[in-house]
Parts: sequence; C-alpha cells; structure tokens
Amino acid sequence: MKNISFYKIAFVIAPLFFIFSCAKEKDITTTTTTDPGPIENTDTYVIQGIVKDTLGQAIGGASLKAYFDDLEIEAMTDMTGNYEFIIPKSKTDGYIVASKERYSQAIKSVEQTSTNITKSIYLVENEKVETENLKLVVDSLLTIRGRAIDEIGQPVERAFASFLAFNDAGVFEIGAMGFTDTDAMGNFEIIVNQGDYWVRIFRINFPSVCGTQFNTSWSDEDPLKDLGDITLQLGNGTPLSVSSSIGQSDCERR
Repeated sequence: MKNISFYKIAFVIAPLFFIFSCAKEKDITTTTTTDPGPIENTDTYVIQGIVKDTLGQAIGGASLKAYFDDLEIEAMTDMTGNYEFIIPKSKTDGYIVASKERYSQAIKSVEQTSTNITKSIYLVENEKVETENLKLVVDSLLTIRGRAIDEIGQPVERAFASFLAFNDAGVFEIGAMGFTDTDAMGNFEIIVNQGDYWVRIFRINFPSVCGTQFNTSWSDEDPLKDLGDITLQLGNGTPLSVSSSIGQSDCERR
C-alpha cells in the first residue's frame, strides 16, 4: 500500500515539476529579450510646416499639393495650420502648392537636404479668388531671390518681401501678390507665375523699400531673377505694420 501511495504521489507531482521548470525557463528567456522599438523608414523623408496669413496667423483647412516629377500628393492643414508630406527619398526636387478660397496661390520649391524639412508658407488674402487653385505649370514659373541688409551691410532676419503685380494697364493688381520672409542670412525666395511685379522689402515697425519694377516673363534663358542686396533704412522713416506694408499706396511705379 505504501509503495502504491508513493507512486501515486510521484505521478501527480512530476507534471507539476515539469510545468514549473518550463515556466521558469520561459521567464528567463523573456527577461533577456530587449524591445527593438519603432522601426524607422529610411526610404522616405518628411516635409512639414505651417501655412500662415500675412499677419502670421495660422490658416486651417488650406489645401496643399506636392509635385515631384510624376508623383503628386495632396494634403490639408489642420486647425493650427500644420501640414505634413512623406516623400520617397528617390524624389529629391519638387514643389509645394498651397491654396484656399479667397487667398492667392503660393508656391514653394523643395530640395531634399535632410530627413526632416520645414517650410512655412504664406497665403495672401484675395477676395477675387473664389476657388482653390492647386495647378502647377512649371514652364511658366520664375524664381525671384534677394537679400535684405541694413545700412552697414549686415543681413536682416525676419524682414518681409511682398510682391505687387501690375496688370496690362499698369495698375497694381493686389490679387496677384506673393509674400515671404527672410532667413537668418537675410535671404528670401519666392516663386511666381509670369507677369510684371514690384518687389517691396520691409520689416515690421521699420520703413520699407520699394524695388525697381522688372518684367518676370519666363524664358528658357532666364528662369531666375536675382535682385541682389536690398538695403533697409532701419533707423529712419515712419514705422510700418504688416497690414499697411502689403498695400499699394506706398509704392509708385517708376
């Protein structure tokens, strides 16, 4: 009887011992495993930024379209004006077009220089624009560049460049304006469609400078207009706000 009891007890205990051993081994295995974390996609890069008006206020619900050769991607800003595109690294150069009803179209060039690119875009209010316009005709585009400097030749950061367009009658057509700001080196760049433009450079609370009128009609030989250095007289004159600086009254056509 005692032998039988012993075997019965052994028969019950043995499976339990086996289960406990497996569980112990499993615990050891899991505790030595490390979580690799999220896997980054090294085949793409991100373009992000904010769409603003000329007062620097975010514009929600603006439509955007990225053009990279045969690739076209659409996006929309959220309520804080933010947008984001994820682009394959094989697409290195392209354009972003932004638009909204009652705002003029804005175009930005993009060059893939890092895995995360920030591009702020300004839209100018224009009551004549009744619908969004995300079309891009590359053959009619012209890039305008320049640099804002002060009286001693130092770059002026956070100055603004507004682009006032003339119609065929030689009258300012406010609806065709563009708007951008200067970087830390005073440089600015804007892309416009063909036409006649007057460039105005100003800084908030400082007087503005009107550029000489020039023709921006696109041609194969001259797709880029470099205005060079434009000096701002920061110490003199009547201070200007953004709203008073983007209008037509302070510039005269020469």
